[in-house]
Amino acid sequence: MAGIGESWYFGQPKSKTSKRNIFLSPLTVALLAEHKKIQEEEKANAKRWSDYNLIFCNRKGNPESTPNLLKRHFRPILEAAGLPPEFRMYDLRHSCATLLLEKNINPKIVQERLGHSSITLTLNTYSHVTPGMQELARDALDEAVFSRITTGPRRLVVVKNIKDDEAND
Repeated sequence: MAGIGESWYFGQPKSKTSKRNIFLSPLTVALLAEHKKIQEEEKANAKRWSDYNLIFCNRKGNPESTPNLLKRHFRPILEAAGLPPEFRMYDLRHSCATLLLEKNINPKIVQERLGHSSITLTLNTYSHVTPGMQELARDALDEAVFSRITTGPRRLVVVKNIKDDEAND
């Protein structure tokens, strides 16, 4: 399903990676199951229902119009989450990628979840996340190397900067 302006249409995904499986948390699965129960009740009580097997639809089973989706569902969620009203649905995608990368999730996994055709696209798009990751990489390397030194004296090797020596001459 894709949207053009305020309209939706059913069609083929844009690329091979657009159609994919995404692992959901148990909490998300439980919330979706509860949503489905409510939807089944609405379906049973509806005079007319278009059964497109949609997770989110209007009270007749049809795709929700963009203005209604924003007004009735998305904006109240933004407000409850303390997010600015200018936040767009597409920003959720960027937020997902940023949060996952900040949590040190392998970029390949992030690429697959987003449906990017290449990891290069993911890394180029979200490279702004990486500055704080340099410190994490440094600390991880220190832990990997120095946590293995458990016995014997530890020696600190100091490497002098050649330019410092030349400045003292």
